[in-house]
Amino acid sequence: MRSSERKPADPVRRRAAAVATALAVPLTVVLVLLVNRSGSAPEPVPSPTPPAPVALPPVRVAPPVRVAPPPVLPAAAQRSCQELVSALPATLGDRAARPVDSPSPYVAAWGEPPVVLRCGVPRPSAFIATADTLVISGVTWFAERRGSSTAWTVVDRPVYVEVVAPADDASDPPARLSAAVTRALPRTPLDPG
Repeated sequence: MRSSERKPADPVRRRAAAVATALAVPLTVVLVLLVNRSGSAPEPVPSPTPPAPVALPPVRVAPPVRVAPPPVLPAAAQRSCQELVSALPATLGDRAARPVDSPSPYVAAWGEPPVVLRCGVPRPSAFIATADTLVISGVTWFAERRGSSTAWTVVDRPVYVEVVAPADDASDPPARLSAAVTRALPRTPLDPG
């Protein structure tokens, strides 16, 4: 076959091209007419009505909790308390952390009535060899009733950590704080007085 000779067109392709053209031309005309309608302005789009302002209840910010500082700590105890404070949770169950008024950086508080933590306290005087302790999530706690509160003290770490909570909270605060104690402080042998 020479290059000047043309092959006859395939009848199927020719027919498909004719059908495509027959559909495309009227469709194009209809689209042009719709886009270029003369004499009619576009209908205005209604602007949304802004919602009425919602009155939110005032946010009640709890005042700082005044917390007595633990005694002056040696350098090793300060490092331990820094580790613990950095591991503490922002919430304690449904109690949010709240500001603390204390000269010590080793204290924290949550909720109302507050649960208060102090790191680096002295060994409780009632913590003696025959005293009852409670192991909660791998941390040994010594509990003392103080009026309407319970003072829970961690007694198996390099520093004593005191958590004072309302007595009706049972062991909930120590249970929630045991993970932070375990992460931050290595276990040490008990040393009752």
